[in-house]
Amino acid sequence: MTTTGGVSNQVKHGVQEVAPGESLVEPFEKFDVSVGDETGNEITLTITKKGGSETLEAVTRIEFWFAATAKGAPDASGNTYTLVTGTAVTAVTANAHYVALSNSSGVLAVKLGVSGAATRHLVLVLPDGQLQNEEFDFAA
Repeated sequence: MTTTGGVSNQVKHGVQEVAPGESLVEPFEKFDVSVGDETGNEITLTITKKGGSETLEAVTRIEFWFAATAKGAPDASGNTYTLVTGTAVTAVTANAHYVALSNSSGVLAVKLGVSGAATRHLVLVLPDGQLQNEEFDFAA
């Protein structure tokens, strides 16, 4: 066992003690969302976990939904959904509200399809419970 400033870094029973102000979890501020071009009435959204300007490369649980208004309730009206990159955990509401895991690089990619002109909002739940909203449009 070693100590630094009176704080032990010994691992006991599978739990590592952490010095005050330190964390075993990388700081996580927001998601970076890249909205792809519309192709065949579908848009791919690539979601990346960000800490400041850095991409945090780790599997992350991400809760998200599609809404008709900014930070609105999940709305499946006219939607088709496909998971492109990542692992599905659960569909809370089909074609609207999901929980998924990013890949080991911290990336989750999903595809949303809507027929005709429409505006949709991707609503992401941040670790502190706040909501992040990303608006995107489908052409006619």
